[in-house]
Amino acid sequence: MTGEKECTESMGIQVGFFGIEKYELLLYLSRIIRQLGKRVLLVDYSENGALSAGIPVWDQFGDQIPDGVVAESEDYHAAVDYCGIHFVRDILLNQSVKEQYDCILIDFGFGVDHRAAESCSRVVLVSDQQLHNIHRLKHPEVWDGLPVYAVLKDLCPCRITPEYILEEIGVWVAPDRRFAIYQDAWDAKCRISCQYSKLSPFVRLSREYREFLKSFTREIFPEFNKSDIDRAFRLAEKGA
Repeated sequence: MTGEKECTESMGIQVGFFGIEKYELLLYLSRIIRQLGKRVLLVDYSENGALSAGIPVWDQFGDQIPDGVVAESEDYHAAVDYCGIHFVRDILLNQSVKEQYDCILIDFGFGVDHRAAESCSRVVLVSDQQLHNIHRLKHPEVWDGLPVYAVLKDLCPCRITPEYILEEIGVWVAPDRRFAIYQDAWDAKCRISCQYSKLSPFVRLSREYREFLKSFTREIFPEFNKSDIDRAFRLAEKGA
């Protein structure tokens, strides 16, 4: 990157997640952020609706957007309330809606050209070591000028290193914004449970996974100290 654009976050922090399935990241983060007393909105713009599958109450609507929820709706209460976390799918949000939240976490799937991506103040790229996934994120002109984070997960030790993956994507990510998460059976179990159990606990996550969740939360909300973040994490991981 040549330089980061200045983030204007008067209407709240808006983070775009791009890449392979990452629904558990957004679900875990939203629960931690809620425990900090912040208002958080989850948005699913992904191709496969993986994040939607992790919202147990979403099935009350099925695939139909309820009456009164339209692309430019100013009634943010029309969002699904998921234990204090709000959720919408395939709905473009106007400024008055965004202003109701302290943090908006968006799953774009691989939709790098989605019109809502232009409003993001931070970007998280999520990939594994598979070449077809890496190449789908190869859009350096999109990431240029934004604070970029990388979560490289489900890794196995081999010559395809995190450095190689980022080089292939064509993006430079600061070392303290790179998170390498290696294959872990318990991480996988917690991820799958997210789609079947309401507020599924995520205790015993791998150290690398916990590091990302805590570090990223601290990054977007620097007013909270380590003790605040640790407490919020403990409450969220137990299913609160």
